[in-house]
Amino acid sequence: MRVRQRIVGIEDAPMQGGDQDMRRRPACRLILDPVLVQVEPRAHRPFQGWRYLAPQDAPPDLAAGDTIAEMPPAMAAELRELGLI
Repeated sequence: MRVRQRIVGIEDAPMQGGDQDMRRRPACRLILDPVLVQVEPRAHRPFQGWRYLAPQDAPPDLAAGDTIAEMPPAMAAELRELGLI
């Protein structure tokens, strides 16, 4: 995880692609805030429940101008593994 993005709305939307039966199923479209908020990078395998993290389990936001956010990802990962950041 490197960023988070607020969900600002949900609306009904037709299902796209797939076969005819799939297109008849109800679906929705998430409307996202265009602002991406950088968070403390955390390695995590993809899973659908990421948006339901409890606040204490979510990675903290990085402050504007945070030097970790400006580091190359590989360097930050290595420093994190060494326990330096």
